[in-house]
Amino acid sequence: MTGEPPLIPLRLPERLRPTQDAHGLVGRVVRVDRGRALAMDDSGRAVEIPGSASAGAELCTGDWVTWTSGEVTRLERSSVIARASRARGEGQTVAVNVDVLFLVVRAEEATRERLLQRLAAIGWDSGARPVLVISAADRATDARRREIERVVIRSAPGVEWVMTSALSGEGIEELASMLGPTTTAALLGHSGAGKSTLINSIAGANVQQTGEVRARDVKGRHTTTSRELIDLGERGYVIDTPGVRELGVLDGHSVERTFTDVAALAQSCRFSDCRHESEPGCAVLAATESGELEPGRLDDYQRLRREADHAERKAGPARRDKGREYNRLSRQYRRARGH
Repeated sequence: MTGEPPLIPLRLPERLRPTQDAHGLVGRVVRVDRGRALAMDDSGRAVEIPGSASAGAELCTGDWVTWTSGEVTRLERSSVIARASRARGEGQTVAVNVDVLFLVVRAEEATRERLLQRLAAIGWDSGARPVLVISAADRATDARRREIERVVIRSAPGVEWVMTSALSGEGIEELASMLGPTTTAALLGHSGAGKSTLINSIAGANVQQTGEVRARDVKGRHTTTSRELIDLGERGYVIDTPGVRELGVLDGHSVERTFTDVAALAQSCRFSDCRHESEPGCAVLAATESGELEPGRLDDYQRLRREADHAERKAGPARRDKGREYNRLSRQYRRARGH
């Protein structure tokens, strides 16, 4: 691992106080690079450990760990930000123990319904508080803003959303108000979405390198190449993730949460396992035929549902059962925090 380790003062959330009392030494993974993790303890001491040293479980940026006599134990995760990746052939964990997940999309792309649906599904699946962040809003006309609002409400029901501009400062304090000394936020979005620029705006300083976006296709270059925990002082911590080209969906429950209109109609289907394709007594198909539900909504739902089902099948029975248990616990965790 190259470069001087950053000095990250650790401010433990209340849920970890008993662990600190029991074990004495609690640290946090601040960076993972080429299979090795850099953890920082509460004294600011940097400890480099193998990425798979935690009882056979891989470590990820944001993990809390304890270690004694060289033995590292990964503590239970409160949230997991993950996405499906065809290149890897499996799910990829992006960040963990995140309280607020900022799903970033530029105003120029904020009316792409399928992109917003994917971001919402990943957000609901994570166990964190999902917030859709529309960046570069200073470039949006009033008419464009109204169109964005219409599409966001339709495509990501229930997800908080904020229009932001690093240039004018719009929305920055609203994002900052969601953070606190022990809060961890993460940003997820395509390259050029403006994630690093948002971090700098929230921090009030240039803590992350930024890059330009090509005007012809609204594509950006990777300026963040690794997932690293950044200390923002009283505004907590933030994990800036490299821009992604694929935003695959891993879990079917998150699809249901994204398509609440389809899920509500499905409660009236004759069969509890109805796929809404050609089954008799399907309330979703009936609503589509009557015009109550737009045909495009059902098409988009089925597309993401097939993708999630495929990811669950590839995961295998053991990992699938583990994922279902995690989803159950994460839903309880969200309810306990009021969202």
